Amino acid sequence: MRLAAILVQHGLLDAASDPATIQRVRMDAIAIEQAQRMRRLSLAAGLPAEPAMPLDSGDYAELTACTDIEVVAYAHSLRVRAERWLGHVPVGWTLPSLCRGCGPVWLWLGAPSIVLACPWCWNRKDGRPIPRPP
Repeated sequence: MRLAAILVQHGLLDAASDPATIQRVRMDAIAIEQAQRMRRLSLAAGLPAEPAMPLDSGDYAELTACTDIEVVAYAHSLRVRAERWLGHVPVGWTLPSLCRGCGPVWLWLGAPSIVLACPWCWNRKDGRPIPRPP
């Protein structure tokens, strides 16, 4: 049975709904499925179940094209971005480096010791805190 027919049967959708409404309902169902997938994969990878930043249904729906490894990497990158936004050094960022825009900053192992720009530049531009190496 098609999703729209099930929703009509349960009184959750009017049979006369326009195609755009039906498409929106389908996208929301996909988003719910992908949000559950992201939670499950995050927990399996040792990450918190909830994303570090709010995502809308369109963000979740885009995950259908991603492999499980890509979903975990995306969840991790959201966590790192949220930590930086708060002015916290992300786990594993233990290399003191020099950014031409920010000055001394913490970066990940393997990053260059001198960079023209860095992820902390967003904090600098937004007036957010940047933790400094000693």
